[in-house]
Amino acid sequence: MVATSGKRGRPPKGQAAADRLPQGGPVQTAAQVGLTLGLAERTVRRYAASGQLHSLRLAPRVVRFAGACVTAHLHGRSCAELRYADEVLTAEQAADLLGVGLATLLNAAHQAIVPCLRAGNSLRFSRAALLVALCPPSLPSPGPTGGLAQH
Repeated sequence: MVATSGKRGRPPKGQAAADRLPQGGPVQTAAQVGLTLGLAERTVRRYAASGQLHSLRLAPRVVRFAGACVTAHLHGRSCAELRYADEVLTAEQAADLLGVGLATLLNAAHQAIVPCLRAGNSLRFSRAALLVALCPPSLPSPGPTGGLAQH
């Protein structure tokens, strides 16, 4: 379990929620994808905005990527065949999985950016549905080079 400050699942002072995401985990930030692909974070964000990399924009400055999708595209494979184990998560667990704050996740759920189920006064999230939302199989694959220009 990751240490929190006790205030609504926030990370300790001086630590951003994205800093808790492990490198090579199921969810990655633009900086982590940049390290994997050997690109600047700005370039990764530009590729995501243009649709050349599958991503999920949770807030204006918060973009997340599925690690398995990035790896598949890096090796020239389609991400349409990716399958994820299903598990029901609380809002706090889902926020930890995506590396965002609880408020950001709840706002994204309210705007129907991330799939969720209301159970009484709480929200429940499917781990598989969250990971599929990062790289939806309904979108065409960016191509054999992952949509990235080869130099």
